[in-house]
Amino acid sequence: GAIVGQKTKEITDHLGEESAKLHESIKPHIQTLGENTDREVKKHQERALALSASIGTSTRELATNIGTESQKLAKNVGEQTKVVSDVVGRESVKIATNVGNTTRQVADHVGKESVKIADTVGKETRKHYDKVAPIVEPHARKYSAMVNGTMPDMMTDDEDKCWKQVLDGTARAYGRVVLCDNPFTGAMISLAMLIGSPLAWIVSLYCAALTNLTSKLIDLDQSMMRRGIFASNAVLVGAGLASYFAYEGVWGFLSLILVATLAAPVSLLAYLFTARILSPLGIPSLLFPYAGVMLFALLGGSYWKAAVPAPIEIVDASRFRFMEAAFKGMAQIFVVDNGFSGLLVFLGMLACSRILAAAAFVGSVLAALFALAFFGLPIELINAGLLGFNSALAVPALLYFLVPTKKSLLSCVLGLFMTLGSQVAFESLFLTWSIPAMVFPFCFAMLPFVALDLTSITGAEEPFVTLIPLAELSTPEEHIRRYNGGTEAGYEELPDVDDEEAALLKPIDDEQ
Repeated sequence: GAIVGQKTKEITDHLGEESAKLHESIKPHIQTLGENTDREVKKHQERALALSASIGTSTRELATNIGTESQKLAKNVGEQTKVVSDVVGRESVKIATNVGNTTRQVADHVGKESVKIADTVGKETRKHYDKVAPIVEPHARKYSAMVNGTMPDMMTDDEDKCWKQVLDGTARAYGRVVLCDNPFTGAMISLAMLIGSPLAWIVSLYCAALTNLTSKLIDLDQSMMRRGIFASNAVLVGAGLASYFAYEGVWGFLSLILVATLAAPVSLLAYLFTARILSPLGIPSLLFPYAGVMLFALLGGSYWKAAVPAPIEIVDASRFRFMEAAFKGMAQIFVVDNGFSGLLVFLGMLACSRILAAAAFVGSVLAALFALAFFGLPIELINAGLLGFNSALAVPALLYFLVPTKKSLLSCVLGLFMTLGSQVAFESLFLTWSIPAMVFPFCFAMLPFVALDLTSITGAEEPFVTLIPLAELSTPEEHIRRYNGGTEAGYEELPDVDDEEAALLKPIDDEQ
């Protein structure tokens, strides 16, 4: 081991010495190779820089040449485009001028031909009208009178069967509520109640028919029954009994039938009592009988076992709905909360009297607007028409009981404010007993207007407003013809009629 170690050390030392000698002999060659490499790299760098500078110079010269040529080309294109535009413009003006001239010529020709055709058609139409008018006009006047006004041709008499008289009186009773003595109006209102509240329609129809039968049984003036005077309050009494109370179970509906059976003749007696007091004074009974009967029913309703006061169902609303408030205000006259029913009521009134229909609509609208502007009432009540139905009765009443003139319109405005103020006052008063004000605001607000005859008070030949006698009440249109003259009111004079039609058109005493 010692010998091997010695030999290994000797070999290692010899290798180290040989390596050092080899490194010393190679070192000069390595330095020379590095210097040669540095010189070659510097030469290549200088050549690359020179080549880059040459390429940049050539590129700049090429870009300058391209820019110059582009400007020349753009200038040439612009000049050519301007020339073309000028030519196109001049040609367009020429074409437009030619088209305009041709159009004017065609229009003039068409106008002349149209005038000729219109003249020819007018002459032929007038010729045929002159031939047909004498035949058609009497029939048209006859059939339009069947729906317009009070429909005297459809009125029954003592010779008709009992059921026809009762049917006529019942239909007119619905219209009488809104001052329309017209069976078609009553039929439309009856349809409106059927759609809005079937139960209210059934009970009101039952009460109206029962009232008319009662009037025949006790031998009252049948001409008043046939005109719906006796049953008009019963219509509202029946609607009120069905709407202001909620009936539970079979016994509840049986009690409703029983109460309606008793309330119908009671409403007739209430009307006779009211007319007995007010008619000699020349004051109409308005709807006081209905209001009085329902007031006693509502005050005593808290003690009924089978019925409880019905809660008012109001739909939440965040904004005022104009048309809904207007038509629901007309429907609420008959205790119906339905806008479409209000529209049917309006159309029914329109068939009888355009003035009454417009007055009812305007009264309902203005009441809603004034309530919205001046009273801090929930907007849901205004949209439901609960602030408008009394005014929808008041404004038509003022144009019905007073001669319609420009001056009477001021009475309508005053009456509207009085009705709306009375309604707020009555609602506050009746809130103590949790009952609605019904039509009390309308009745009491109208009393000063229908009770004061300014002609007899002031002695003036032409007072501010003229109160129409009860025996001469018809429709506002007829009142205008009768009191203001046909030409001044814009109506044609009625032609002469035979004795039979004269008897039908003769006014009937409403409050005998």
